[in-house]
Amino acid sequence: MAQSSGEGHGAAAHPVAARILAEGRMDLLAVRTKAVTELNRVNAQLVQVQCGHLVAVPISRRAREPGALSDFLLDIGLDPFGHWNTLYYAADPEGAKVMDALAFGPEAEGLFEAEFTAVIERARSDWETFLADPASLDEPTLRSYRAALAAALRDLAGVLQDRAYAGRAHRWMHFFGMAPRDPAAPPAPRPAGLPPSPARRASVPQAAPAAVPAPAPGGFEAARARHEARVAALRRQLGSDAAVDLVPVALCPGAIVPGPMADWLLAIGADPFGTWNVVLRPGDEAAAQALGLPRPDVPDDGRFAAEAAALVSGLMAVWSAFARGPEGGDPARAEAMRGYLREALAAGTARWRAALAGAGAVNRQEPGAG
Repeated sequence: MAQSSGEGHGAAAHPVAARILAEGRMDLLAVRTKAVTELNRVNAQLVQVQCGHLVAVPISRRAREPGALSDFLLDIGLDPFGHWNTLYYAADPEGAKVMDALAFGPEAEGLFEAEFTAVIERARSDWETFLADPASLDEPTLRSYRAALAAALRDLAGVLQDRAYAGRAHRWMHFFGMAPRDPAAPPAPRPAGLPPSPARRASVPQAAPAAVPAPAPGGFEAARARHEARVAALRRQLGSDAAVDLVPVALCPGAIVPGPMADWLLAIGADPFGTWNVVLRPGDEAAAQALGLPRPDVPDDGRFAAEAAALVSGLMAVWSAFARGPEGGDPARAEAMRGYLREALAAGTARWRAALAGAGAVNRQEPGAG
């Protein structure tokens, strides 16, 4: 049996917590094997009725790897390989048409990885804070909070599934014993977010929820000026201002215009014009040769704009739920959450940056690099 993530945080030494966490605790390898077996069974049935087969993609792949996140999920009774953490796609367009489902493509991998992993990380941190407070570890409180965390994560994952599955029936669901979706059904009400920790509720005075701090005056213009200086410096490094044409392309164009999205990014310490969002592409042959890349046919490429906007909007919702909670007024916790969100932005856009810039240019987006 895998170790509980509560070990080292007071749970193992507390007899009530140790007993409850050990009750029916799943083994990571066993649940993985179970998920693979179930998918193989469903695919065999789909092939028999000429529907092709399914590809299963985790919402949070990190949550399925051995380590702190999967230990935490097993502690609270969630199967990291369960349907709640999985998106299913038809393996080919023909199967997608028959099952009224989404067809698998490269864009499916990691679609919500950064966004949802940040949520699980926060829930794990809340859980560890709770386990570290022996005064809170009576049986009714532990069972209640454990169940509330599991339900909240299932509900929040369901929001992401709704976003991915919208407008289609997904008839494959029948083979998992679930009712197919109604494509015309309105979206379910958004869940309230993660529950407050009983440990913090008992020991920390309730603070007013933190709003996103207003960016400093001139923050957006200062960010734009830094971006322009970066582009000019890289041009000088590659050749000259006149000889080398670099075309900045924003993955999320809505982030580089004044408004709520840019204000929020600045407030969490993320530069709207930073390399997580803006890719420099060669606009002429001189730049293409300097970067070691073919010149793109279409310099201004917005193929990832909708997905990038959804990523930023989702992380804004994560912050909003955090700010409304009892820890929203804790400066240390707020700063830690800002750090999680900045990491999630960088991780979430990494594959799009690579697709736009190419491996050779990703390392040459900053002056002095490569």
